Amino acid sequence: GPASNCKLYTGALALDHFGGGYQISTPIYSTAKPNRFGTIHGDLIVVGHGDTTWNPRRFGTNFWAPFDAFVEALTNAGVHKITGDLIADATYFHGMPTGGSLSIDDFQDGECPYISALTLNDGLAQVRVEPTTVGAPCQLHVLQPDANLMFSNCTTTVAAGGRHHINYYMPFGEKVVYVFGETPVGETNDDLDISVLDPARWFGDCLKDALAQHGIKVSGKVRGVT
Repeated sequence: GPASNCKLYTGALALDHFGGGYQISTPIYSTAKPNRFGTIHGDLIVVGHGDTTWNPRRFGTNFWAPFDAFVEALTNAGVHKITGDLIADATYFHGMPTGGSLSIDDFQDGECPYISALTLNDGLAQVRVEPTTVGAPCQLHVLQPDANLMFSNCTTTVAAGGRHHINYYMPFGEKVVYVFGETPVGETNDDLDISVLDPARWFGDCLKDALAQHGIKVSGKVRGVT
């Protein structure tokens, strides 16, 4: 189709301009140097340049694996604590996070997540829909941390052998995801791909958690900047 052909031209242009060995950088900055105790009295800033390989979904790795490089960089710099905020900077990309030619329907089924210069897991969170008891709503379980999704659960668990149909609707630019449909008792779970509204903020929240798991504390909040 037209979109697939456009990708060929885009890919050829990138290879011609940058070369096949080019690597996209995602630098880390701070507003102050670490002191002799390993404390940064300031903010930590991660600047996205459009790298799509912070992606356990595509590479089949542990969810936290993409953050190992950041943990290593800060550990090598002797950092143990950041007193300020963690800023996820996605200002490298300008314009709307939808591109120039997407329609509202394109955001369903995880086909077109929000575009961001700092993204994780394709910008998609997986939501598992599990049957419960007949007549009760299904259980919705987000498989990744910190996705900050809100649900209006309009699903129903039906008797074994009944109709199996789960779908969702996420209004553009809004947090609430409307999940609807039916799942029979005993049926296989559905996994829905749902776009995360603020990919940079999601990256920052997960990075803060990953740093904490390795003993590096960020005292402030996470801010996604677009």
